[in-house]
Amino acid sequence: MLPKDWINEFPQKFYPVIFVGYGNPLYAMRDKLELPIFGPYVDWSKQDLEQGFCTWMITVTAEGGISSTLKGYKGDVNISKILEVSNSLFKECFRTLKYTNNEYGFNFYLPLTWNGYKVIEDKWTGYKFGASGDEIAETGPILIIRDSEWTEKEPTQVIPIMIFTIAQWNDLKKEKFHIGAAPIGPTELGRNSKYVFALPARYNYAFPKGFEVVDEIMQSNPLEAF
Repeated sequence: MLPKDWINEFPQKFYPVIFVGYGNPLYAMRDKLELPIFGPYVDWSKQDLEQGFCTWMITVTAEGGISSTLKGYKGDVNISKILEVSNSLFKECFRTLKYTNNEYGFNFYLPLTWNGYKVIEDKWTGYKFGASGDEIAETGPILIIRDSEWTEKEPTQVIPIMIFTIAQWNDLKKEKFHIGAAPIGPTELGRNSKYVFALPARYNYAFPKGFEVVDEIMQSNPLEAF
């Protein structure tokens, strides 16, 4: 048995839940798991409780409340179908918050567990190959997205987004300058007519707290240029 209100607590509250055994989502999800979902009274003695499974997931959260999706799948319980549905919802739950940057022209999607995130602007620096000392060749902005749990004392894994002009990106690829000591360069996440957005090489090399979640976020193709 799960502890009372377990399903309403952070972080599991913000991940998809699958309840196997009943195809009626209201019966299984709202009443039995005490989800924060409100609706009309239902007399369950008059309901057909058909075999199957059902899903629940929060899609939007705000000061006024939450929005969520409930869906039932009736019939024989099929492990392949459950995995197909759960994997689809799991990918979707990593794209429920949207950060929009109109200055550079992109959206970035995050899971609801990152509610309260902050975006910090810094800059990247590129250096000339073979130059004596550290002769700067190019600079540009880098946006650092960090979750609400990040602190100076215990930093969590951040998401750094480097921003290049098209010309800068072409020069980087032609090895007219380099960034850092890594043998590989940044990875392109997307581009529009003016800018290329990229993830720095070895951005998570130290494996800080939360690096696994950030890896899952990045696998969901979270950046959408416009």
